[in-house]
Amino acid sequence: VWLAGRTLKPRTVAHYRGYLDKYLIPAWGKRKMRTITVAQVESWYHDLALPPTTKAHVYGLLRTILNGAWRRDLIDSNPCRVEGAGTVKRQTRTEIPTAEQVTALAAAMPSGKYEAMVLVSAWCGLRFGETTELRRSDFVVDDEGLPTTLRVRRAVSRPGTEFVVGTPKSDAGLRDVVIPPHIQPVLQGYLNTLPDDPQALVFPATRTGRHMQPSSLYKPFYR
Repeated sequence: VWLAGRTLKPRTVAHYRGYLDKYLIPAWGKRKMRTITVAQVESWYHDLALPPTTKAHVYGLLRTILNGAWRRDLIDSNPCRVEGAGTVKRQTRTEIPTAEQVTALAAAMPSGKYEAMVLVSAWCGLRFGETTELRRSDFVVDDEGLPTTLRVRRAVSRPGTEFVVGTPKSDAGLRDVVIPPHIQPVLQGYLNTLPDDPQALVFPATRTGRHMQPSSLYKPFYR
């Protein structure tokens, strides 16, 4: 009931559904919410044998659901009170590449598609799902044919076996991005190799012509 009443992205729904089915319903599905105690939640949490991030997400989902129940006066208080359980300490530190490293990485990628994809992702700040849903019409070009602006209006995800096109992750994701001048010629050259169809995907999968899967990029990217 709680999940059905939320407006969520398909991928988020799939994650929550998985947490419910695997961890929350087996543990609490037959319990009346008013009978769940703080001590029981603490014991359940400490017994969860999960990676830290997953454990924090599962606990956070239970806390959010019970908080909604409290707001609706279905329970007198929320028994999820394990301090710091809904957060996880970052295990690694993200190293931001330099401009020279981005240039070298793009140049080492195979084919114009992957080179252009790295440049757009790095210099225009796009998520993978935003990048792989770009269409020809999303690029604004000047009188000389150079792409100057990128309209980010959609993103694609794959919560199950099918690709789902929707809006970006947040309202702030709907944006116009100025394309830096130093990558415009490379993008122009690549765009000139694509069909004239305004709805043509800019970075499609090589074999199917449909949306690209992350694994297609990861293989040459990690190498």
